[in-house]
Amino acid sequence: MKIKILVLFCLFTSATFAQNITHGPMIGGITANDARIYIRTNVATDFVLEYSTDSLFTTFQSISTTTDAALDNTKIVNLTSLLPSSAYYFRYRINGVVQSTKGQFKTFPTVGAAEHLVFVTGSCQETENMKVFDVMPTHKPDLFIHTGDFTYPSYQIPGILGYPQEWSAIELAWRRRNSEPICEDMLKKIPIAYMPDDDDTWGNSKYFKGGGAQVRYENGKLINYFDLIPRTQQMRTNCLNGYKKFFPGYPMVNDTDGYYHAFKVGNCEFFMIDVRSCNTGGWNNLKYNAGLNLWTFNGNSPTQSMLNQPQLDWLLNGLRNSTATWKFIVSGVPFNRNIQPLVELPLLIQGMQFNIAGYPGTGFSLSYSFSDYFGAYAYEREKILNYIKSNNIKNVMVISGDTHGCAIDDGTNAGLPEMNASGLSVSSTELYFQFNEVLRQIGFDLNKWLWNKGGLGIGNNNIKNAFGKMEVFGNDSVQLCIIDEDNTTIACHTVKNNSIISGVNNVRVLNDLVTVYPNPAQDKIRLEWNQKYGLEKIQQIKIVDVSGKEMYLDKTQLNSQLIEIPIQQLPAGVYLLSVETEQSFSVQKFVKE
Repeated sequence: MKIKILVLFCLFTSATFAQNITHGPMIGGITANDARIYIRTNVATDFVLEYSTDSLFTTFQSISTTTDAALDNTKIVNLTSLLPSSAYYFRYRINGVVQSTKGQFKTFPTVGAAEHLVFVTGSCQETENMKVFDVMPTHKPDLFIHTGDFTYPSYQIPGILGYPQEWSAIELAWRRRNSEPICEDMLKKIPIAYMPDDDDTWGNSKYFKGGGAQVRYENGKLINYFDLIPRTQQMRTNCLNGYKKFFPGYPMVNDTDGYYHAFKVGNCEFFMIDVRSCNTGGWNNLKYNAGLNLWTFNGNSPTQSMLNQPQLDWLLNGLRNSTATWKFIVSGVPFNRNIQPLVELPLLIQGMQFNIAGYPGTGFSLSYSFSDYFGAYAYEREKILNYIKSNNIKNVMVISGDTHGCAIDDGTNAGLPEMNASGLSVSSTELYFQFNEVLRQIGFDLNKWLWNKGGLGIGNNNIKNAFGKMEVFGNDSVQLCIIDEDNTTIACHTVKNNSIISGVNNVRVLNDLVTVYPNPAQDKIRLEWNQKYGLEKIQQIKIVDVSGKEMYLDKTQLNSQLIEIPIQQLPAGVYLLSVETEQSFSVQKFVKE
């Protein structure tokens, strides 16, 4: 009998002392007076959270609560009545014993206060390279704004577990997010705001997960197409509920319709828009004519919506009524309005097969890869820009992610100053480097037409992981910077107070800007200008072969309706001819016999 009692006592004490914190803390929902703190324990556990402005805890306040067995043994504790602009320290007690797990945070300034603030931002965590999370804390940020793909559960969670159809897989995905090495250490000291992206939510739209661009042949004819995977309502609901239950975020505007929400930090206001779970699908920005076997751009259709009407109304009203000096639209994908030419331009050569930065594809596949960015939703994008302009809303900037690239535009191309910061921890941040190489070959300069302040792989060979930094200097200015994993600044732009939408470098991609004849040709080709566009000064004429090798270049400033180009020196084959003017761009295919 004594042996049985001893065994039971040992089992009881073992179970008692086995209670411990396995994930967290993670801090979010910060305001001037509030904070939310997440932890997970190995079993449902009573605990006490103690917090103080004194790092030695000479005096402190405490909250007693329990992790919830029904929510994977997690708990989000809400702290209220905190002091603004104050450093807080917190720790945990389990069974009266102070745990080694602890953290700290700083509350935000009072709403409206013009202070020096620092924010860091980025998206996409996929690999073991976590160097950026060592660098970001050195800039002493007030907040880390994560714009999406906080791990990739769509493939990192074993398919047999059924992500995101099964709730248990949602729980596992959040455990993974809260155990990212180095990142988890940073998040014990720096609060986070987060907007899920496609791989977090298993979907590129409300009803589908986008598939890849494909090619098939019918009767010897190349046909471009894409495949779509249905997204069930249960998948969408599980993802939304996982965010609500396991992330210490700000309240969502409509938690059954999407993740969108807003919050204020001193004289700044952030509008976190949901570009994934409400939209109609970027593939609908491309329209197929089966009779002609031709895809055309369809982003100008009013039926195409990135945000849906309730979210769009919320955003526009929020921008108009905001009293903040600085207004940030935080988007999971680039807003830049000159993304549209990157969708339209490859459609001019949609049937051609070639290597895109070392990967086989067609012009269509290149176009499709940009079709689900906000910049391709032309109707809704212009509605937002026109609303900001007509209501004279000042100091609006865009912070975006998703691309595995990092770049900045001062608004000349993007419509608004925009910093696209992505590739926190990915195997390749070569997107802009790759597309700059491909499009530069046909004469389209990303530095000129897309990101005029530069970035990773734009005018350089730096393709390291990186993050974005927004530094607010009171009411004077905001500096946007791209910083790589070695703490090297790649690109910067300063937005001064009273910044408004001005002239936009709006490139037109036209498939009938010029007519090339004869085609096929032997010794020369003629370029005849389409008079309906009016005569524009030609900046550049370029001919490349299908491998991208430059065969002819003329940068003479021309202003002529008919231009003749000798091609006797060209080997027989297929070529691309591009024409760039001050506001238009065109690519034509011709054959040299």
